[in-house]
Amino acid sequence: MEGVMVSTATGAMNSLLSKLFKLLSYEFNLFRGIRNEIEFLKHELSYMNALLHNLTNMEELDIQTHVWRNKVRELCYDIEDCIDIFMHHLGNNDEKAGLVHEATKMFKKLWVCHRVSKQIQQLKDRVVQENERRKRYKLDEGPSNSRVVEIDPRLPSLYAHDGQLVGVDGPRDTIIHWLIGDEGRGSSQQLKILSIVGFGGLGKTTLANSVFCKIKDKFDCTAFVSVSQKPNLPKILKDILSTIGGFMGDPDDNLQILIDKIRERLMYKRYLIIIDDLWSIPAWDTIKCAFVENNNGSGVITTTCIQDVATACCFPYRRHIYQMQCLDELYSRRLFFNRVFGTEDGCPEQFREISDDMLRKCKGVPLAITSIASILANRSMHVETWEKIRKSLGYELDTNPTLERMRHVLNLSYNDLSHELKTCLLYLGVYPEDHAIGKFDLVRKWIAEGFIREKHGLDPEEVAENCFNELANRSMIQPFFDDSDEEWSCQVHDLMLDLIILKCSEENFTIIIDRQFKMKDGASQVRRISHQSNNSNIALVVDKMSLSQVRSYNSFPAADCMPLLSKFEHLRVLDICSARIYMLCFICYKSSISPEPLLTKLGSSNLRDLDIVGCDSSATPTQFWDNCFTRPRNLQRLWLPKLSLPKVPNWMVHADRLENLKKLTVQELRHDDFLVLAQLPCLMYLFLEAKTIPERNTTVQSNTFPSLKKFHLWCELTRVTFEPAAMPRLQALRIALDGCGQGAVEPREGSPVAGIQHLACLEEISVVMHVKCGHGSSIESACGEAIFRHPISEAIQVHLECIEYDQNGHRVSTGR
Repeated sequence: MEGVMVSTATGAMNSLLSKLFKLLSYEFNLFRGIRNEIEFLKHELSYMNALLHNLTNMEELDIQTHVWRNKVRELCYDIEDCIDIFMHHLGNNDEKAGLVHEATKMFKKLWVCHRVSKQIQQLKDRVVQENERRKRYKLDEGPSNSRVVEIDPRLPSLYAHDGQLVGVDGPRDTIIHWLIGDEGRGSSQQLKILSIVGFGGLGKTTLANSVFCKIKDKFDCTAFVSVSQKPNLPKILKDILSTIGGFMGDPDDNLQILIDKIRERLMYKRYLIIIDDLWSIPAWDTIKCAFVENNNGSGVITTTCIQDVATACCFPYRRHIYQMQCLDELYSRRLFFNRVFGTEDGCPEQFREISDDMLRKCKGVPLAITSIASILANRSMHVETWEKIRKSLGYELDTNPTLERMRHVLNLSYNDLSHELKTCLLYLGVYPEDHAIGKFDLVRKWIAEGFIREKHGLDPEEVAENCFNELANRSMIQPFFDDSDEEWSCQVHDLMLDLIILKCSEENFTIIIDRQFKMKDGASQVRRISHQSNNSNIALVVDKMSLSQVRSYNSFPAADCMPLLSKFEHLRVLDICSARIYMLCFICYKSSISPEPLLTKLGSSNLRDLDIVGCDSSATPTQFWDNCFTRPRNLQRLWLPKLSLPKVPNWMVHADRLENLKKLTVQELRHDDFLVLAQLPCLMYLFLEAKTIPERNTTVQSNTFPSLKKFHLWCELTRVTFEPAAMPRLQALRIALDGCGQGAVEPREGSPVAGIQHLACLEEISVVMHVKCGHGSSIESACGEAIFRHPISEAIQVHLECIEYDQNGHRVSTGR
């Protein structure tokens, strides 16, 4: 099936249709009744899906269409939940696990189950009712798309006088310097193109207009035109032509004729053109054809909130991209207090705390500051009134006319997203305000929820990462970088988060359980929960909710009063954060969690991805870790970064699909336990730390670790030996050996890492050894010789380091 599997636009419709097609394609004898039911659902839902896709292209829906769409989306979720139960009973949703072989028996068992068959009939009746409603209200004809023409929200920016501008002087002077700063010094007079890029509301139009007003007298002709999301290119070109004095009569809408006329007018002139509010590269590719390279020192400035558009405008002059910054605290306070009190020093003491909190929420975005300040300036000067506004800013954003401009700007950015990106963005509503959102966890949640569609040549992780990057590119999220300039987390601006939460509420996408939470109509159909309060009264309310249909449960940090896991029958994502444990689970398609306590049956479900961070393993008995899973046959990734287990858990032998084990720390690693890991057929990444290894020597036997690509080993060990054909796909090997204790590495024993030449695919190796004083040089030399026996040792990246310690355990400086 094409399109996003799960989205805000169509709910679970695409995912559901895919499963219905799959069920009907299996080659076994279905009972005529059940096949007919599924055929009916597939036919009717396919027609509904086509209508839903048409509705997604409508900017606004009338009330009855909006209600019908929401009911159909919820219906699809309910049907998919039912189908998931079918598929689970058919073979735990595993197409390769004897599904065809035992299909007849399983369907017969399912058919005679009165509860399930009755549910299917009820769902079919609901489908019939919604189709009748569709016909009755003639929804196929589509809702009226006529609407009142809105006032351009950029107009106030174009007519703001200098006294209203804050923090503009520095950026304006920088841009002017880029355009004309080097005149008279023999600099090139070629056409200069630069772009101003940044989040909506940062003041791009204001800055561009300030530059325009400051230097327009230095040019023979000038123009300032706005493009918008749905550009009328003939009108834009006519506006340019008219402004530069070349408009004669009513020219044709033919783009080529208009471009030729503009070029003719600009051919021998020095011109300055501002192209404001660009949203797409194709629009720029057409507009730029009108600009002449005439060596007269002309300039073009574009503004956009999309990084890729800015880059395309300035190519090949990438250094001429001006990245808008938020106002600092000084300028923010000046703008806010001037708007509210008429002077930056006029804030009464009783309003200081509230004002500071308001400014913190605005985070230096000028439009947000001026919009909120305008609300306060028009209200009575009472602390209670201000406090009420502070607590209800999300509601104010949705309803207050004063915030119309802010709402319009935010909606422009949101509406320009694809359905896939809209869905991914709305998922950020599960995170609390100012929360650092881990990129890696976020993209895996998107995948587990079914938001990411498959694309040719890319795995789901790559597609999801592209979605993350696109949201950053469009300034919808603010990425943060680690020391290697890799994006590792992001945050959402508070006002954008308010908009997201409003959209989530409108679409019944996520419910936030916080101190203001109240049970509302429709709450029983919630699909995603963000639990942000440990209030015991709220916990009682949540405990009464129907949670069987919940697909994502996130707590920040409300795990101490979370509902029983047994209530979640269709969970995909479980993110638990509390004082003793942080756990992140990804359960794809159907979890079928058994109603038993401590996560003991979770491994028998379709659990794919599990992180446990910060758990106090010393307070947890060994028996728990041995029995917390039964047969984790679908587990693909396990991350235990701060957890130390007594030994390799017994259930690890059943983790046949485990690909990534990062990281496993055990108090004791025995040879038999090491063999359990060595026999895992799909394991590609292993980060293993062992406090003690009784045997002192470890041999990696032939034909073990068949899929391993990266192996990191930290241990107190004398020697690691690789036999021929061991780890046949290993690319990266990192070993840290503690050879200072009992049975320490001795120089006469040769290299502590032997058999390197047998690792046929090795590309890099790092060995760090902690040895006794005086042994470092000879042991390092022996290790180097072992590595150089590899047939392609010259192509391998090698890092060797011996760290020496004296008899008291103090590190010794060797000068090497």
